[in-house]
Amino acid sequence: GGGSIVFGFPYLDTLKLCGRPEISPEGVEVFRNDNERDLLRLEQMLEKRHNNSNTGDANIFASIIEFPSNPLLNIHDLI
Repeated sequence: GGGSIVFGFPYLDTLKLCGRPEISPEGVEVFRNDNERDLLRLEQMLEKRHNNSNTGDANIFASIIEFPSNPLLNIHDLI
């Protein structure tokens, strides 16, 4: 179980797959802008989930980076 993360503007099939409750019961968090602000929001979200977890993890099932992102073929700074 857990949630899914999609970083970058998602392809429709990626979003549909990650949003299926049998795959990702906690839903999907999408960070569409793939910029530094989204990276900060992602980090804060993971830290909050980690701190609120009974098991000490963020309970994330999958993390997907659209590379390059759709539809503008943006390339993320992965460093």
